[in-house]
Amino acid sequence: MWVKVYAPGTRKGNTDWLARGQDIHGRRFERTLRQAKNQAAARRGAEACLRALNGHPPDPAPQVVEEPHTFRTASERYIAWRHPSKADLARIARLVTAIGSTAIEACGQDELVDFARDHLPGRKASTLNREATRPYAAILHYAHNPLKWRDWITLKAFPEEEVDRPPADPGDIAKLIANADRTGSYKPHHYSHKRGPLVDRNAAYKVALLELLHARALRLSDNLRLKRDEDLDLPNGRIRARIGKARGKIKWLPLPPTCVAALAELKPCADGYVFPWRTRSGVYKWLKPLRRRLGVAFTPHMARHALATEALELGVDERIVQEMGAWASRASLKPYQKVAQRLMREADARRIPLPVVPRKAG
Repeated sequence: MWVKVYAPGTRKGNTDWLARGQDIHGRRFERTLRQAKNQAAARRGAEACLRALNGHPPDPAPQVVEEPHTFRTASERYIAWRHPSKADLARIARLVTAIGSTAIEACGQDELVDFARDHLPGRKASTLNREATRPYAAILHYAHNPLKWRDWITLKAFPEEEVDRPPADPGDIAKLIANADRTGSYKPHHYSHKRGPLVDRNAAYKVALLELLHARALRLSDNLRLKRDEDLDLPNGRIRARIGKARGKIKWLPLPPTCVAALAELKPCADGYVFPWRTRSGVYKWLKPLRRRLGVAFTPHMARHALATEALELGVDERIVQEMGAWASRASLKPYQKVAQRLMREADARRIPLPVVPRKAG
């Protein structure tokens, strides 16, 4: 007389726990334990099945009252799985403080709108979606799958105004590179004048970052997390990019010779990083005064629009463009591709002009 349990997928592709054994009469049996959630529950079910076959009624199942899962417990499970960034952890903490005790099944669109109205009043729709909608939806969707704590829900984002983000002008980037050693601000720990005129110690890093932004157009945060020994392969002229918006995705991307030369001149930074700045604000502290002094409009993300737009103008296949800029998909590439004004004027010039019709007399 014996009984064993088998986990899902271990015997002929079973989808539930199985109990296999032999009763006191020597008869073999196999039963599907549909109510088993883990090995302990399966073991109890298998022993109850064996007792029933031997003529003994099963022990009464204990009455277990499960407490409803809350938004707080769902967020804890989501954090343990996802390991969000510090910024996302702060956004989740604000949501938990406001609606943490709410049952996860009761969380819906109304709770999101109420949270935005009470805790983020007067903010733009883009801010509401970044600070509330996306983390809130991520936790609710994780509670649906794989936790199975609630039904699927489709949340509507706050309607944002479409902003026309122009691509960066190559001439503007060239101006920034040529003047990267003069940002217009003086910081003693960044500058030195022991030998000759005042020199920016970070000038080479600024030039290399601008060259890299123009060449590969990665997001600024992805550039700042590059490690010298792990992510640079300068002899082969390539760089390994960790894509922040696609967790776990790593791509090796080629680099043009000018970019390789700029990166080769850099000295090692603390903790093995390629660049000395750890945050976006650290870059904008010198980039803003520099572009203001030169009278150019440039942000690192405009380089991403420039790559997609220039490739579209040159007729490069979308699959190649997607790899060049490490976009997650061709669908995510589409918003970055802009049609140049020059191409639209050329298209207008090729159109058939309106015929000249004489004015009717009278």
